[in-house]
Amino acid sequence: MQRNQTASCASVVWTLARVALTAMAVSGHAVTAAEAQRRGEPGGPGGFGRAMRGPGGGPHGMTALRQLDLSDLQRQQTQVVREQNADAVRTTGEQIRAARQALQDAVTSDVVDEGTIRSLAADLATLEGDAAVQRAYLHAQVWQLLTPEQQARATEIEAEMKAQREDRRL
Repeated sequence: MQRNQTASCASVVWTLARVALTAMAVSGHAVTAAEAQRRGEPGGPGGFGRAMRGPGGGPHGMTALRQLDLSDLQRQQTQVVREQNADAVRTTGEQIRAARQALQDAVTSDVVDEGTIRSLAADLATLEGDAAVQRAYLHAQVWQLLTPEQQARATEIEAEMKAQREDRRL
């Protein structure tokens, strides 16, 4: 039972992180790798987008937030969270895009330099780890703003989205 609760909590973390990151992208504060992937821009399929966006990704985060019937105060508070984190998210996204491009350039170079490729891949992994930590902080900040009922609904929404993803995989 504990394992299922932990897995469920992790799913909700991803959902709310997508909510916050997508909300920033939609509001013009940042274009994240997840948003770029959704738009079909660099960082899309085959790139690093999956690591940035987590399971499922895409525009579902905003839908989830809308389905939670946030109060006006909660909307204002989530906007403050987005604004407080926008520069850090944007900077990390830019760093990841640059690291991804450097790695791609090394991979497609005329000469294979395994040391450089491994070093660039490690740098990219570190940046993706930084982005994951940012998502965790964003999730924690947004999660605190929700009522227990909204938290329960967010968990239900994630379960529904997970079931839809599983259906699409078949």
